[in-house]
Order: sequence, then structure tokens, then C-alpha cells
Amino acid sequence: MIEIAPHFHQPLAQLLAVIVVALVAAWLLMRRTDSRERRRTLVRAAAAGVLGAVLSVVLYWSRSAGTGTQTAWGWPRTIFSLWQSWETGERTHGIHWRGLFENAAFYGVVAAAVGGGLARRRGSSSTQRAS
Repeated sequence: MIEIAPHFHQPLAQLLAVIVVALVAAWLLMRRTDSRERRRTLVRAAAAGVLGAVLSVVLYWSRSAGTGTQTAWGWPRTIFSLWQSWETGERTHGIHWRGLFENAAFYGVVAAAVGGGLARRRGSSSTQRAS
């Protein structure tokens, strides 16, 4: 199969590589926890993902792009961008909803992996106390 524009898919592939690994880690860590604790961890991870995506807008970078300046907010994916021409003063800006969803997925699965580890640790410490 010939890829028309593979350079457009590379950042998404890198993001998915992190998301898939963190998702597998979260699943492995939470598979032995009870369903109530698992559900609570997943809800907290989803909330942390959305909060992390919203807070990622604080991070921004700026670079020269052709005849203007490109400024983007959000990490690891762009959520809002602004391009301003040096020659004409023209401005192009907007919200990138896909970036918001991708950032939420990134922060959510990382929070799920961390929460799964904490849930597993809590489960093992309560089992040791019961013995």
C-alpha cells in the first residue's frame, strides 16, 4: 500500500504508541482489583485526562513558518493555534478539537496506569493487614 502523506500520520502514531502501552499497563495492574475499585479508578482517570487536556493549553511554543509566526498551545497535541503573517498581518486561528480529544486520551490512560498501580498497591497492603 502506498501512503499518500505519511508525515501527517507520524505524530498520531507516536501518540498511539504511548497510549497503547499505558493502556496495557493499566489493564495489567487493575485486572486483579475488585470491580468497584476498578470503576472508581477509571472514572478518576477520565476526569484527570480531561483536566490534563484543558491544563495543557498553558504550554505553548512559537516558531517561524514561512512568511509568518506559528504559535500553538497544548501538549502533546495542539489544541489551539495562531498563525500571523509578517507581510500582510493576516491572522488564522482556531481550536483543534481532535487535539483536545487526543490530549485527553493521553493524560487519561497515563492516569489510569498510575491509578491502577496505586489501586494494586492499596489492594496488596489491605490483604497483608487482613492476614
